[in-house]
Amino acid sequence: PSYIIQFLERKTLNSVDINNLIKMIPEDKKTEFDKEYAEELYRIYNGKTIDDKDARRKLEKLVSNKKVILIGPGRSTIDYKEKIKDVLSQKNIFSIAINGNDLYYTDATFYSNKKRYSELCKKENLTLLTSNIKTTQEEDELVFDYNNSLSREYGISDNALLIMLNILKDLNAEEVVLVGFDGFSTNIHNNFYSEDKM
Repeated sequence: PSYIIQFLERKTLNSVDINNLIKMIPEDKKTEFDKEYAEELYRIYNGKTIDDKDARRKLEKLVSNKKVILIGPGRSTIDYKEKIKDVLSQKNIFSIAINGNDLYYTDATFYSNKKRYSELCKKENLTLLTSNIKTTQEEDELVFDYNNSLSREYGISDNALLIMLNILKDLNAEEVVLVGFDGFSTNIHNNFYSEDKM
């Protein structure tokens, strides 16, 4: 194991970010890989603190008294396409695609991953993102504090679904339905409906 491999395996960073992280490692830490130090460095690098009260207030108003549908990249989003379209057409629904989704129109799209944001963001609806991507919000964007939204689970702390669930939990969302979060298979082609989501 090495720091570069550790950062590459997260699949959230581009080469510039990885290079910046490597430059941050002090000489005494470079000789022997320290996984815990790598995780801490990753959190520090991404942890741009912002005041997200306005973003939280706006999202809370949007999801208030509505069923929130979170749509993931799983193959079931193809297998159950008609059923999902039917659910999305119902009243009192607020839909959020996690890391982009080009199969359905959603009310919002959420990104917590710089790499996915730069590759997949189309700005066709409200964009929700975390402060590790950008710290100021433009029109049709809501930016949430990265550190306050992280999961506390080691190794998956910045999983986009878990971050979005944490935000919704803080906003007291009444009902959240998951669609297209199909689990994980060692055959990566079974995990996603499209290769660009891998």
